[in-house]
Amino acid sequence: MELRHLRAFVAIAEHRHYGRAAASIKVTQPAITQRIQVLEAELGVRLLERNAREVRLTPAGETLIEHARGLVQIEERALAALRDHAAGIVGRLSISYLTLWDVGLPAEILAEYRRRYPAIKLDMTSGYSQTNVERLLAGDVDFAFVGVSIGEHKGIAIRPLDRHDGNGDGWRPPAGRGPGRAGGGDGVSPSRQLPGDRHLACHGDARYGQP
Repeated sequence: MELRHLRAFVAIAEHRHYGRAAASIKVTQPAITQRIQVLEAELGVRLLERNAREVRLTPAGETLIEHARGLVQIEERALAALRDHAAGIVGRLSISYLTLWDVGLPAEILAEYRRRYPAIKLDMTSGYSQTNVERLLAGDVDFAFVGVSIGEHKGIAIRPLDRHDGNGDGWRPPAGRGPGRAGGGDGVSPSRQLPGDRHLACHGDARYGQP
């Protein structure tokens, strides 16, 4: 059995009309009639009874219809998954948080990302800036939060996020700084967060949208 024949059978069973069924699967009425004839010949049974007013399922058709629907739905889900994969909205994404900055804006970004792309599985880790840079350059993660300028690296894109002022006043937007131009400091330590811009860095070929 070919799926296109089962799809024609399911369409007729749902619409109870050859013309409307043909339109629903974007084929001509002669084409859908031929598909049913081929399917019935292959199975050796009549699946449909047709008169001037309606189309009805035969007992054999009633037996087949749920199985046919299931196969058509499997095909539709498979095609949808392939389309989503090609569009970059399914798969896995590896992200490394910046140690001591795993709440606030990073958490909000990831929460919004999960809302927009629920089919993507997120693998989470964390590290200090230099560790995250090394992971990113090695291809171990797709996105990383960093707190220092990592300079220019081929295939790596950087987006400035926030700036920590180092005096307890919290975070503020970077004032006109471009990507990769961090304020002072060389990262963060277990005991103290140094002042500087915070960035989201990613591989230039990361395919799953942008958080």
